[in-house]
Amino acid sequence: MQVELEKASSALQQYAGDKRLFQKSFKQFWDRLTNTLQPYLETIELASDKTDETFRKEVNEVIENCQKLPSIPKSVEQIKKDRNRLGSYTEAYSRYLHIVRTDLSKQFLFIDGKIQDSLDAVKSEIAWLLTDCQNRFIQTILIYRWKNSRFFGCG
Repeated sequence: MQVELEKASSALQQYAGDKRLFQKSFKQFWDRLTNTLQPYLETIELASDKTDETFRKEVNEVIENCQKLPSIPKSVEQIKKDRNRLGSYTEAYSRYLHIVRTDLSKQFLFIDGKIQDSLDAVKSEIAWLLTDCQNRFIQTILIYRWKNSRFFGCG
């Protein structure tokens, strides 16, 4: 019975040590996390006020491509011919509206992909920062447990 009580007492002491270690390690983890992310967020905020020249060039290229679309009427004469062929300006307008809207949407989908690429890059950087902080936290716990298990003759 005495042996069992000593084992239980030892287990409780080890648990208390683990709890203190966890609290200490978590505080270090939280400090590292907030002190790593805050400067990064400030950098992102400053960068958000600046024009992304690469993205601006891509937007201008899409706008130029839109202006060259064959679906956009090039002259008043072309519009009149389509009015005559379709029977009215209303019919010509409806036809142009449908075709031009579709073509413009296709062109601007390219920009949507570029915006997503930019967001994915920021997400990746934040994920790396979070993973690095998490790994350091776990590493601290594992090293402590390894040292503890060797100390008690378990490892």
